[in-house]
Amino acid sequence: MKNTFYILLWSFTVLMVIRTNAYSSNNKSNLLSDNQIDHLKNTMDVIRFIQSLDKKFISGNLGTLTIKSDIQIINELNQCELYQKWGIKNWTKIDLNNDHHSDLLVTAFWYSNYHQYAVLYTKTKGYEIKLLTSNIKDKCKIVKPIITNNKNELLIHTYKTDAKTIQNDEFITYTDTLIYKFNEFIEKNTNPIKNDKIKSVIYTFDKAFEIILNNNGTVQYTCFDPIVSKELELPYSSKSLNKNTEANKFEDIESLVNYINI
Repeated sequence: MKNTFYILLWSFTVLMVIRTNAYSSNNKSNLLSDNQIDHLKNTMDVIRFIQSLDKKFISGNLGTLTIKSDIQIINELNQCELYQKWGIKNWTKIDLNNDHHSDLLVTAFWYSNYHQYAVLYTKTKGYEIKLLTSNIKDKCKIVKPIITNNKNELLIHTYKTDAKTIQNDEFITYTDTLIYKFNEFIEKNTNPIKNDKIKSVIYTFDKAFEIILNNNGTVQYTCFDPIVSKELELPYSSKSLNKNTEANKFEDIESLVNYINI
């Protein structure tokens, strides 16, 4: 769960400090009241739709994304028997974020491997593609939709990646539940803590830069490496920059920290 925290914290803090035109699979040109997902009828419709959202899936060094038939997928994932046992389909329309709009859950073949993607639709953001699992053939990391208390969730079969497990060269699998929260799919926590005494949150990236977000809404940003700064399209400064942000942004991170029990 801490891995999820670091990913989400990165998203929260970096976006507060800078405005960037960096790559995103969020297709904001499709801010339509009419959800195109509702009109998809067959597999080719789904393939063309996903490719229209992200051109990297059409051609290039990584190849063209395709969605094979259920039988083909099951046969090619014969080392992952759980995929068939769970009854996963090649694509499914489902409201993954529980906002009463249709989304997509897709098992696609791209870059010589199988991956599962969520294609989310909201009226404010349009369409957004999120990678849920990869290395399905080798690791059998898969998700399937389930319903809990009339809410859609994802059951995930995955494996441990903590330092001790890796150091011992172990492969330990387990099953967990994912829910859509904080704009991401994260592990479900039925007993989040409540800690309102957090004064600041510090994020340091590989000794390249540091971001400090304070509970009064101020952000302190320091970049230590101009090369990394350029690669990540972040402003370089040998001195700290202070910037104000909305107070509720810290509350968002505080909620995240409490939810993940950091």
